[in-house]
Amino acid sequence: MSEEEIKDLPEPDAPPEHLVNNRTVWIVFMALILSIMGVRALGETDLNPVSGISKLAQLFFAVIIPQTNKNSVLINLVAGAVSEAGALQAGDLMQDLKTGHLLGAAPNAQFWGQIIGSAVGAVVSALIYRLYTSVYKVPGELFQVPTGYVWIFTARLVTGKGLPPMAAQWAAGAAVVFSITTIIKMSNSKKAWYPWIPGGIAVAVGIKRDETPIVVLASGLILGEGVMSILNLLLASASVPQLKHGKWT
Repeated sequence: MSEEEIKDLPEPDAPPEHLVNNRTVWIVFMALILSIMGVRALGETDLNPVSGISKLAQLFFAVIIPQTNKNSVLINLVAGAVSEAGALQAGDLMQDLKTGHLLGAAPNAQFWGQIIGSAVGAVVSALIYRLYTSVYKVPGELFQVPTGYVWIFTARLVTGKGLPPMAAQWAAGAAVVFSITTIIKMSNSKKAWYPWIPGGIAVAVGIKRDETPIVVLASGLILGEGVMSILNLLLASASVPQLKHGKWT
């Protein structure tokens, strides 16, 4: 083959599996949109519905990814995980910025602090996870990861059979109704009857909300257990004897 014929050939490209897939673009786009929803919900109700937000992403990808795709469940899990992580971090950062604003902190300093904290946190969390999995079996008897089963079952549900009849139609109808109420609220925020228009987020939270007078105590117990689990992890990795089931191991 001559040099001119070689020049006329199309430029070589990476294999299709190594190229940026349009599904990746959709995942990032969904994460950005749903992060806005999470920030708004957290600002209005002090509750970031990240679990529900991730399920929206999973439902969306169940529609655009055919069930015949052998990786449909895996793609569905990744889409939900990226959306939930984005909404969760966006809500936390928004709360930090608002608290700093109320205390008179410099926004520029907060911004760079969040950038540094995000970079360091990504590395540290990955290392801590690797340390856990090197010492304990995850999932296992001690760390059963119940939320992980919720995710995988949801992915299997939306990519196969099992949704209740008319579930998609009811979800679409609720989305249309509360989209309209949100538009009305945003365009009439100074009217006297503004507070009486129900918001979709408030209605969804109210359906599931129970009276929990000891929620602060429960949160403290969970936080304490999480902190001490890291200490226990370090001791276990150092082969320090532990008391398990009444016996030292």
